[in-house]
Amino acid sequence: MAGISNLLLVVLNVLTTLLGIAVAGFGAWLQTKSSETCLQAFHTPILVFGVFVAAISILALVSAFFKIGILLRIYLLFMLVLILACIAFAIFSFVITHKSAAQAVSKIGYKQYHIADYSNWLQDHIEDPSIWLQIRACLRDSGMCFYSYASNTAFLSSVVNYLAADTFNGCCGPPDVCGYTESNGQYSSPTNSGADPDCSTYNNAIDTRCFDCNACPAGVMESIVTNWKKLAIAIAILAAFLILIYCIGCQAL
Repeated sequence: MAGISNLLLVVLNVLTTLLGIAVAGFGAWLQTKSSETCLQAFHTPILVFGVFVAAISILALVSAFFKIGILLRIYLLFMLVLILACIAFAIFSFVITHKSAAQAVSKIGYKQYHIADYSNWLQDHIEDPSIWLQIRACLRDSGMCFYSYASNTAFLSSVVNYLAADTFNGCCGPPDVCGYTESNGQYSSPTNSGADPDCSTYNNAIDTRCFDCNACPAGVMESIVTNWKKLAIAIAILAAFLILIYCIGCQAL
């Protein structure tokens, strides 16, 4: 039984090693796109997580190939810590993302964002002056607002559209309720300028746009919530897989 468990442990940890390398590579790639998405908070944790998974998987392979019992015990300890961390992350993710209620209000996909639609923890962190000034500076320098939401540019159809479309919607144009007319990324002639305070805050200047609107930090929060939910689902699936490996590892002792 121990021999079969040892073989399964080797096979599964080869898979988790490759998975860890892939996740670390994805995190490193995201860091190269940080100036475009302004979601730097995700990049380093993903990179570190991938490296950690790959490292402990390699530790398991070494212990299995050379039959070093103490390494297997160390591996199981680290694996237990990783499983508990995944479970804690999933619970934490539920707590901070459960209150998202951005509402679609137009056919092209714009949303009306309100800061109060998000968890208090997320509001406190994003609206912290030291953090928001960094995010605002990134948005200003990113270049994403040079593009019209309706345009079919490679820029918008790639990483920004996938990771930061809500940030773009909240920060690069006025709320739809204002009734602005859009042409080549410029907005003019609002028909309902009193519908929302952001209507008068919006400015066509590329370094201003709607960065000072209430919708901008809310749009950033929506991007974080959307991506965090996807990440939480992936982590939950991985946790189930790691529990299976952990049980097999215990059998291999």
